Amino acid sequence: MNKAGGKAERADSDVKVIKRKNKTWISVDNNPNLEPGDFIYVLKDVPRSFDYYLRNVGAISSVITAVATLILIVIQASK
Repeated sequence: MNKAGGKAERADSDVKVIKRKNKTWISVDNNPNLEPGDFIYVLKDVPRSFDYYLRNVGAISSVITAVATLILIVIQASK
C-alpha cells in the first residue's frame, strides 16, 4: 500500500482486498498476494455535521410521534 502512496487523509484503518476469482474479502493484515483484477477496498471515514444528526433525530421522533398518536386513537376508539 505504501508503494501506491499510502492512505489518504480520511481513509479508515480497515483495508480489504477483494479477490477477482472468487470475490472473497481478505484483510490486508494477512499480506495478500495481489493479482491482476483484484480490488483494494478502503472504507472512507466521512465527517458528518451536526445538521446531519439533527435531521435523523427529527425523522425518528416524527415516526415515534405518529405511532404514539395511532396507539392513543385506537385506545380511545375502543372505549
